[in-house]
Amino acid sequence: PFAYGGNIAPHEIATEVITRLGRAVHSYTREADLRGLVGVDFVANEAGLWPVEINPRYTASCELFEHLHGRPLLTRHLAACGVTDFAVEETGSSNRPMRGFVGKR
Repeated sequence: PFAYGGNIAPHEIATEVITRLGRAVHSYTREADLRGLVGVDFVANEAGLWPVEINPRYTASCELFEHLHGRPLLTRHLAACGVTDFAVEETGSSNRPMRGFVGKR
């Protein structure tokens, strides 16, 4: 009954909620000795964010943030995993502010 249905980014979430989720994910990834990009699926409700799944990989939503920032995340993911002979052309700056939103289905 569950399937990937798409993504929309960015989504505004309170800073303190993101900080708490980030600490939890950092703890999980450190304990499991994960490297590179890590995606987190979560349920959001009035009580906060509830992690459902941690995906230790380049996830479907990564390309949304690549588009918003104009920078490839795959190169950084591979470098964190020890692959250094792979390069993707960068088309923007990490300092570029995110404007608007982007989605995919």
